[in-house]
Amino acid sequence: MEKISVWTKWAQNLHRWGIEGPAEIFLNSIGPVSIVFAQSLMLIKPLFSSSNEWDILAEMIEDPRERKAFSGYLQEGNWDE
Repeated sequence: MEKISVWTKWAQNLHRWGIEGPAEIFLNSIGPVSIVFAQSLMLIKPLFSSSNEWDILAEMIEDPRERKAFSGYLQEGNWDE
């Protein structure tokens, strides 16, 4: 799956669950713990899925620019269902 289509899927799910605000706060405050969190996702990935969505999620969480970009994507709201 392409990164933007994965981001759209996540944004729609976060919105549906009513947690896009807390998700933005999490992304903007995770800081140095992001590396540990991203690596943890990579370790548990085989237990849940072989999809590359987990890879995209881990990369986004690990990279501050990607986190900021996804947070901005959530704020835009152009992904509405």
